Amino acid sequence: MSELFDELTPLVENGSLVFPRAVVEDLTTWARDEPVAFWSQGVNPLLRSFSPQIEHKIWFTRKIEVELDYDEGLVNVDGSEPSLVDVMSLGRRCEQDGTPFYVVSDDVSDIPLRPSAAELCTHFGWDRISMSGYLDLHAGLSHLLS
Repeated sequence: MSELFDELTPLVENGSLVFPRAVVEDLTTWARDEPVAFWSQGVNPLLRSFSPQIEHKIWFTRKIEVELDYDEGLVNVDGSEPSLVDVMSLGRRCEQDGTPFYVVSDDVSDIPLRPSAAELCTHFGWDRISMSGYLDLHAGLSHLLS
């Protein structure tokens, strides 16, 4: 698994793989003892410029509330905001800046309490790719997922 992270780190360093810091926080909670959590904490300082701006978060929250009928926006059970909000808000920032992007996510679940990343990408007309698909795009790295 460390070989995978050795390949991904330069992609973060050169800005071709970006994600908001909220993803690091989620990984620290949900994948606490997994290598991906430790790796994300290590690259966290490189993510400074990839946080969504407040206007993009407001845009996303309004879209969720008005177009998808999530009256309270998206919230975790503990009342915190899921990283999905920051991911989609960063997508909006890229869209507005004219920066080509796609969302890398395996979140395709059908949970009644919140939309999946796949559902949101479809709604906004954004491209989504699975993690293994993303790794295949970068030198056939999907074999390193095992």
